[in-house]
Amino acid sequence: MLASKLPNVGTTIFTRMSQLAAEVGAINLSQGFPDFDGPQALREAVARHVLEGRNQYCPMTGLPALRQQVAAKIARSYGVQRDADSEITITPGATEAIFCAVQALIHPGDEAIVLDPCYDSYEPSVELAGGRCVHVPLASPDFAVDWQRLADAMWRWVAPGGGVLCRLAPEQGAAVSALALVVAVSGLMLARLLVAGHSIGRRMRVLRRRHRELVDIIALEPQPGSRVRVLEHPTPTAYCLPGRQSRVVLSQGVIEAMPPRALAAVLAHEGAHLMARHDLLVEFFSVIHETMPAAVRSPEAMREVRLLVEVLADRASVRKVGVEETRLALLTLAGSKAPEAAMAAGVGSTAVRLDLLARPAPNRLMTAAMYAYAVGLILLPLGLLALAWTSR
Repeated sequence: MLASKLPNVGTTIFTRMSQLAAEVGAINLSQGFPDFDGPQALREAVARHVLEGRNQYCPMTGLPALRQQVAAKIARSYGVQRDADSEITITPGATEAIFCAVQALIHPGDEAIVLDPCYDSYEPSVELAGGRCVHVPLASPDFAVDWQRLADAMWRWVAPGGGVLCRLAPEQGAAVSALALVVAVSGLMLARLLVAGHSIGRRMRVLRRRHRELVDIIALEPQPGSRVRVLEHPTPTAYCLPGRQSRVVLSQGVIEAMPPRALAAVLAHEGAHLMARHDLLVEFFSVIHETMPAAVRSPEAMREVRLLVEVLADRASVRKVGVEETRLALLTLAGSKAPEAAMAAGVGSTAVRLDLLARPAPNRLMTAAMYAYAVGLILLPLGLLALAWTSR
């Protein structure tokens, strides 16, 4: 005995409405039943093609010329380019297109969200593919999408490895809610990071560009093609302007106040800033600082970051020139001022930096061990997580 694969499918709503319309003589709105003929030119073209013998089977995906015209129509109407050969298929009607799409994409055990009221061919197509429909009613009176109900229907399902949908157990609801909260907070923090990064980065670039242009106009260039500029001012000062067109700016006062070796230490210090792009490190922590809520921001942390990069440049100067020369340069520049977007040897706590210079340089083996320890702290949790995941 033959058994239907769709035993619960009865008479469609379209059939019932057509019957009722015929019984009472009403206008049938269930389907497209225009009370006028199609355009005369279209009917004549159809008749002409039939008479010319163009009534045989066509390619499975449709006539190439028709697919090309569909692609052109999509481009004109929606501004979207579609490949006529690989992205467009002609079907005998919308129901057939829906059925083919469902059969191609729905696997046994999958669920499809359907907005009610809906076209009544959706559910039989999904069931024939071995799936199940989850109905989400539209909100009356305007039949708008109830986004909360839609979100609830989507959150009931997760896609683990392999892409097979499975239902969450009730006790997992709290975990999913916690995950949603984490994702929301993470998204908010990411948005704040992007906004702060754009704002701070753009502001620093504008300030440096303007100051560089001003320095190039009023300062002297000791050697053609050099990035060093000399300001004719008696106050000892030295700073650098990072960027693609970097500058090291010295005042006439600092040149006259320092012996050549100490001046070389200043140039080594500023060159270290430019070579290592310490400005990006400061900018990164500035973005983090700006992103944090005001209640938990720490100005002291930003001061320590700026002190750190100055100490790094001091170390580079010591390696290249020497401790005594670097110490003399710091003492000469102590308390000097620099533009906001610049990096300067005289910025930061001179006393702390001099104290660090007096200490022996860190042992390289100990430094390497500390780096290895830091990397291990980062990689160990990730390794344990990967091990737990792969052993499931």
